[in-house]
Amino acid sequence: MGPPLHVVIEAFLHLVAGLNMIYICYSAPAQGLMDEANRVGRSIYFSGWYDFPSDSKDVVTFLIRTQKTCEVSAGGIVRIDMEMFMASVKTIVSYFMFLRTISS
Repeated sequence: MGPPLHVVIEAFLHLVAGLNMIYICYSAPAQGLMDEANRVGRSIYFSGWYDFPSDSKDVVTFLIRTQKTCEVSAGGIVRIDMEMFMASVKTIVSYFMFLRTISS
C-alpha cells in the first residue's frame, strides 16, 4: 500500500506552491518584460522614423539596438520565460508519472 493520504496531499500542495512561486516571481514578470521590450522596437519601427528630421540620429540608433531580442536568463545559463516554465512543468509531470509507474 502507498503512503498515507495526508502525505500525498502535503506533497501535492508543496509542488503546487513551488510552481506557483516560480510562475508569479520569475516566469510571468520575465515574460512581461521581454514582451514590452520587443514592443518598443515595433513601436519605433511603425512610428514613421524615416520621416523624422535628419538630426534625430538617436531614434535610428535605438531602432538598431532593438533588433536584438531582450532575454532574461538565470546566470546566463537558462532563459526565464513562459516557454521554459511550461517545459519544466512538463518534465516534472513526466518524472512523476515515471515514478508512479515504477512504484506500482
